[in-house]
Amino acid sequence: MRAPWRTALAVIMGSLAFRAVGAQRVTDRLRKPVGLLVRSHPGVLHTDPGATITASFRVENPSLDSLTVMPTLKAPAEWSIVLGDSPFSLASRESDTWLVSVRVPSRTAPGRYAVHLHAVDPWSHALMTDSLIVEVRAVRGIDLMVAERPSYAVAGIPYYDAFLVSNRGNAAATFALRAVSSTGVAADVPARLQLQANESRLIRIAVAVELPGVEARDDVLELRAVDVADSTVRATASSRVTIVQRAGSGDEFHTVAATLRLRAADAAAGVSPFELMGGGQLRDGGKEQLEFVARGRPAPGSPFGDREEYRIGIRGQHFNTQIGDALYMASPLTSAGQRGFGGGLTLGDSSLGIGGYAQRFRFQLDGGSEQGAFLHLGSDGLPGAPHIGVNGVNRRDGQYPGQVLSAAGGLHPVGDMVVDVEYATSNAVTAGRGAARSARIGAGEAVHVDVGHLDADSSYAGPSRGSRYDFASLNTTTWNDLQVRGSYASTRTTAPTLLGIENTSFVHTGVAELSYLGRYSVGFTSFERAAGSQSMTGETQRGLTARADQSFRALRFWGTAEAGRTSAIIDSIAHGYDIFSAGTSVQLGRSMLALFGETSHGATVMRGGDRTRTLGFDAQLQITDATQFAVSGSDTRSYLPDGGYTYVDARLTQGVPNGGSVSLRVRLGGHDIHEAAIGQRLAYLEYSTPLQLPVGPSHAPGRVQGRVVDQQTGRGVSGALVRLGPQAAITDDDGRVAFAGLPAGAYRLTLAQPLTSGSSVFSGNPDVRVDSASHAPAQFSVAIEPAGRISGIVRRSVLARTGIGSVPDSLADGGPVQGVSIALAGARDTLYRTTDASGTYVFTDVPSGSWTLIVMGEIPEQTQWEQEMIPIVLRAGQQPIVDFRLIPKRRRVKIVSGDGIDERGGGDK
Repeated sequence: MRAPWRTALAVIMGSLAFRAVGAQRVTDRLRKPVGLLVRSHPGVLHTDPGATITASFRVENPSLDSLTVMPTLKAPAEWSIVLGDSPFSLASRESDTWLVSVRVPSRTAPGRYAVHLHAVDPWSHALMTDSLIVEVRAVRGIDLMVAERPSYAVAGIPYYDAFLVSNRGNAAATFALRAVSSTGVAADVPARLQLQANESRLIRIAVAVELPGVEARDDVLELRAVDVADSTVRATASSRVTIVQRAGSGDEFHTVAATLRLRAADAAAGVSPFELMGGGQLRDGGKEQLEFVARGRPAPGSPFGDREEYRIGIRGQHFNTQIGDALYMASPLTSAGQRGFGGGLTLGDSSLGIGGYAQRFRFQLDGGSEQGAFLHLGSDGLPGAPHIGVNGVNRRDGQYPGQVLSAAGGLHPVGDMVVDVEYATSNAVTAGRGAARSARIGAGEAVHVDVGHLDADSSYAGPSRGSRYDFASLNTTTWNDLQVRGSYASTRTTAPTLLGIENTSFVHTGVAELSYLGRYSVGFTSFERAAGSQSMTGETQRGLTARADQSFRALRFWGTAEAGRTSAIIDSIAHGYDIFSAGTSVQLGRSMLALFGETSHGATVMRGGDRTRTLGFDAQLQITDATQFAVSGSDTRSYLPDGGYTYVDARLTQGVPNGGSVSLRVRLGGHDIHEAAIGQRLAYLEYSTPLQLPVGPSHAPGRVQGRVVDQQTGRGVSGALVRLGPQAAITDDDGRVAFAGLPAGAYRLTLAQPLTSGSSVFSGNPDVRVDSASHAPAQFSVAIEPAGRISGIVRRSVLARTGIGSVPDSLADGGPVQGVSIALAGARDTLYRTTDASGTYVFTDVPSGSWTLIVMGEIPEQTQWEQEMIPIVLRAGQQPIVDFRLIPKRRRVKIVSGDGIDERGGGDK
């Protein structure tokens, strides 16, 4: 049995333990807070990408004890926490402002985002969980900048510029691009460019520039970008490139431009195997012009229109001569109207001229030959400016044999009125004697009128035999954007039939039109035709026409309409007709596409078919800078059996480095699309190249020839930009360059940029003098080499004592000398520099050779330069350092002794 006192002790200890545990539980309940109250919330915040936002929360501690708050912020990926994640304390019942700040990345897409907020106490008890809602607005923007550009480009060879296009918005966007060149044509530009938010892309643009003159020009390429969704968002960037001519050939011969074409095809293609044509100034500084054509014989009936032709002509101020295939004639009435092979010469001018020719009609079935001569004289100084002429022609065989003699005259009676008349007579063995007459009157500026007449007897030996032709036309200048045009013509022709009966035909045409802005017009047309040997049967056609032509940027639309009444030859019953045509084209850089069509109902005098329809297209596609594909075709249907024709003509052209091209041309044709695809096929391969044909020694004034070489290797430097006066050119592969047409005077040659890696200079005489009296070209020669550099420091030396005595016995550095002038003298130039605060001078871009550095300027008394002149032999690319020192001047002293007087130099004592 336990003792009573032990039992009581156990009860007391148990009670104390129970109370201790209860007290601990109460303490724990007091330490755990009831939470953190949010009294005010900022709501939804709106911001732009790339901005920093700050929000304030009003928080309160509702507990009886002080509270330590340990916040945690969780933002979207790539967002930055700026403020708000540091612990803070709140006393019991205390409230305070909790600031939260985050940075939104610039690439953040538009939309709503949540920044999660969480707070605990030091014992990790949750105090608060909330969210900050951020609304990121949509932002649009674009940047353009020039990334790459050449400093110069050669005319005729495309150059490339690179532009960096950047989407500065926070959402994907599509931008419309347009490139404009001030002197050339920009290509390879995408019409639309889609970029993601903050995405950048490099756009390379090719620009082809032709330089018509000899002077260099600056081409400005401008790239414009516009946001398709918001036209107010736009940017523009531009680059400037100097366009220069190719290197001059430096030849001693004067040349004319020509083009040679060589074709490979079978006989069925019907094309000329070769073609050489060109022309230009016959001699330097002269006014004579040379023109020539040589075209080989194609197969008969060429579908491409080729025709054998050989011709050369020279036209001067007081003469004109040609040999070969041409249209030779003495006057309009005496002409046979046929091309012949021969030669002709005309001497004189408008006051007095004489000429003659001889030809053979080799392209006519019945052949024949002709000789002609003419004489004309006149004076613009006399009243009416009269001109008269006499013309004679002798034709043997052929279609119009006989002798023809005519007299012609011209007069300007008043103002701008012109009167021309001609009367001709002929005598032929078979036809006998005949005559022909012609007259024309023209006058007026605001309202210009032309009236003419021509008639010839049925026995006249000329193309107008048995014909009468009358015409009148009226044209007004534009007034309030309106213009009136009209014309009328009447032709009567009488010719014998095979039975010897004369057959007479009439044709009358009339047109009247009112146009606006030159793009819209309405008009009336009339046509009448009749023919017969005894009784005349004819047909008529009259109608109204309308035309429109309108462009919208790169698009162009056009259309015509005609409707009226016509009568047939046989029954003369009138019926209606209509003709409609329309087309559209689009031009995108150097590429083009055009579509057109036409339909007609009711037989017309000119067309014949009752119902016809035509559909066609024309396209040119610039595949690359040097590759072009062109194709055209049409399909015509007349709604009759086999009443139609389809053709396709395509050409693929590839440029070659010498400026020429290689082309493949194919033509397909047939009565329908199927037959065109498998039926007639004509094809040939053509090589075309530009040539400069020498025609004599060059005597052009203002010519300069030169060469740029590498100083170290002696080889020519190619691709160097050389400027001389207003002209610039690029050296060829051997470093040679030539200029022409420079005015007389003195010029200084410059090289526009470094031609090797690093800094470069040229040596040699850069002065060029052009003498207008000399036909020989001026010469120059310069050498490129790495640039040299000469630098140094100018310092002062002062007397200092280094021994135990009290007298200075040595020199010490006294610091740099500012403002001292240094001259660098050479055989050609003298350059100057001035020392800066550190006493430093620098000569850059110094050519190799012998130079002398000279220090200049006033100096303090009792001082002198250790060396005033320092010679230097500079090698290419060398960078010597040459210092100058200003020292105390040494004074002469005399020492007197028993042996005499000894004079020697000494320093200050």
